[in-house]
Amino acid sequence: GACRQVSNTSSGNLLNFTFNLTGTGLQAWTATITVNDTRGNVSKAIASSTYPNVAPNTPTIISPSNNGFVNSANHSLTYSSGADADGDAVPHYIFFQARLTQSLTGNTTMSLSDAVTNLIHVSAYDEAQFSANATVNYTVDTAKPVVGFGVGSDANASKITRNYLHFNITINETNVDNLTMFLFNSSNAINRTINVTANLSSNNMTFLELAEGTYTVYATARDLAGNIANTENRTETVDVNAPNVTAVNPLDLEKTGVTVAFTYYVNDTLGVKNCD
Repeated sequence: GACRQVSNTSSGNLLNFTFNLTGTGLQAWTATITVNDTRGNVSKAIASSTYPNVAPNTPTIISPSNNGFVNSANHSLTYSSGADADGDAVPHYIFFQARLTQSLTGNTTMSLSDAVTNLIHVSAYDEAQFSANATVNYTVDTAKPVVGFGVGSDANASKITRNYLHFNITINETNVDNLTMFLFNSSNAINRTINVTANLSSNNMTFLELAEGTYTVYATARDLAGNIANTENRTETVDVNAPNVTAVNPLDLEKTGVTVAFTYYVNDTLGVKNCD
């Protein structure tokens, strides 16, 4: 408050008072004028002005995303909020599952339970009004998918006499996103990939029109929270063509003695196991 006294003022004078008000933003004020006469009589006049308060801006939650997933129980809650229209200092408050949990002056780290969907409200308060709530609803999921080769997959270390490989990939995951299968050739270079929206039951994946050779395959499953898991590696050999045998000696229909020496060439892309 402030006080100013004027003495020995005769009746009928017009008095002007000037006060400099301090504080943040637009402030309400009340002035009380008290007049005493020489006989001790007192009169008062009161003048006031009230500025309407402007509610704070509604915050914008940047992360986590609404209806999204995070893969860590400890994760950042980030938000932004513009300057208050009245120039007030504006703290923010978190309401977790409809309960006030903490006040904020900036971004914060949440520590929440795994496998739980969380409803978070962030609100600004200028000591007079709360802003509208910014709301985010998201799920904490820290578990990796369980992924493996299912029934119907080409067995590990198989010799395949066709020009394609077939696999059935199974996934155990509540929030499954996608599945990618990789095929590497003998030079350890990625030969092919198959990317699909994963199913929870079976995912049949076939690599077609393969050249003869040895291949390594594995699958990677990803959930909506970004957790990733891989199958084990499997090695498969595609061997479609029989060995090529060329007789050199004796010549066809050639007459020979009782003892005959045979000379021949054998060729196969993947090598020869034995000759009979």
